[in-house]
Amino acid sequence: MKSIYLPFQFSKGMIATVSDFDSIIKQEIIDNLVVSRQERVMHPDYGIGVYGMLHEIIEPLVWADFRQMAVTELSSNIIGATIHDMVISSNDQPQFGQTETAVSISVSYEIAPSQKSSVTLSVSDILSEDIYA
Repeated sequence: MKSIYLPFQFSKGMIATVSDFDSIIKQEIIDNLVVSRQERVMHPDYGIGVYGMLHEIIEPLVWADFRQMAVTELSSNIIGATIHDMVISSNDQPQFGQTETAVSISVSYEIAPSQKSSVTLSVSDILSEDIYA
C-alpha cells in the first residue's frame, strides 16, 4: 500500500510517497482530526474538525463529548487499525502574549495484535505532530 507523503512535497522530481503502513495510519488519523465537516465537497460527512474546538472553553464535559464523537468517527473512518483511546490535554500555562487555546491530542491505536502505536497532535495556530512508536 502506498500513500502520498504528508506534508506534501516532491522527492527526486516526483510526488513523495510513503509505504510504511504505520505512517499511513498516522497520516489518516491526523487528516481525520484536522479536516472540518463540510470541507470535502464530495464527502461532506468526513472529518472531525479539531480546529473548531480551539474556540471552546476547556471544560471537561465539552471535551468529553468531543472525545467520544472523535473516537467513534476515527473508528469508522480508519480501515486497518483499531482505535483504542484518545487523550486530550490542554496547555494550562500560556506564554506571554498567547491568547489562543492550545491542546494536545494523543490517539492510541493498534495495527496488528502485537503492534500498538500512538500519534500525538498539538493543536494551536501552528500545527505540529509528535510521533511516539
